[in-house]
Amino acid sequence: MTTEHRPASEPAVELAPAEPAERGEHWWPVALAVIVAAGLHVALPARYRVQPAWVVPAVLLGLVAVLIAGDPARIDRQKTWLRAVTGVVIAFLTLANLLAAGRLVAEILTNNKVFAAHPGGLLAAGGEVWATNVIAFALWYWDLDRGGAASRAPPGPRPRGARQLRHQARLDRPLALRGHHPVASAVAAAALGRIGIDEHGDSRQAAAPCQL
Repeated sequence: MTTEHRPASEPAVELAPAEPAERGEHWWPVALAVIVAAGLHVALPARYRVQPAWVVPAVLLGLVAVLIAGDPARIDRQKTWLRAVTGVVIAFLTLANLLAAGRLVAEILTNNKVFAAHPGGLLAAGGEVWATNVIAFALWYWDLDRGGAASRAPPGPRPRGARQLRHQARLDRPLALRGHHPVASAVAAAALGRIGIDEHGDSRQAAAPCQL
């Protein structure tokens, strides 16, 4: 009769934490929304938009360029002047669209024949004002939600000390370079196989095989 030897349990390997995601949001969705809104305003009939026609696009794109220059790559810098300029961009877009909407409503109420021959023009102008209003609302929500995009950016990784860096570099090396030679590990595993581990984690000396 022989007794079975239960191999020693392998030590748990603690995995290093995953690197944090890149910080902050991209600028391109905001810039694209502002460009689309400026284009919609320019597409309005001349009697509804701000004159001259280049004022709204020039101001909006200029302010967006200032924002990107002040916080390049991703939005993660919490500075008062950046929040102020962001608010100015959205407020300017909102006021320009409110002006266009007010002029459109006033003309509908005072001049019933303005779109009698071209009803599609009324739908087009109203649709452009509505779409611009949706973009402005989305920008306000994006800017005010939880204190702005910079406040929503995840915190960066904590700086590691020299001792931690040396320890991590040692963990990143192959086993043979850490002082754990494969042959020595195999010998140690064979030696540990002579000691059984029960289900409660207690060690016990394995009984030698015996024959009846």
